[in-house]
Amino acid sequence: MHGEGTTNRGGRLLQANRITTFLEGEYSAMYELKNMGISESVVIAGYTTEGFHDYTGFSSHNPNATQYAQILSDTLTELKSSGRLDDVLSSNGINPEQTP
Repeated sequence: MHGEGTTNRGGRLLQANRITTFLEGEYSAMYELKNMGISESVVIAGYTTEGFHDYTGFSSHNPNATQYAQILSDTLTELKSSGRLDDVLSSNGINPEQTP
């Protein structure tokens, strides 16, 4: 699949028994499947660190891009050091023990 909303489309295709599996970034998949209310009915078949990496990017056309990137970096560092990141991950359906 490609384009917008691939995780949601994959989840709907799974529900309709039109596919049996699809490849998606772990965090995106867990978040979307939880929002769809089907995370408990989908089995995660496996994990890979070799397939692809998820990145956050900011448009170079946005004059605040560097500032936004720094805010994100600082916030993630603060969440990790305070232990609050695990709470954020858990509340979004992501098992903190399976995160890098």
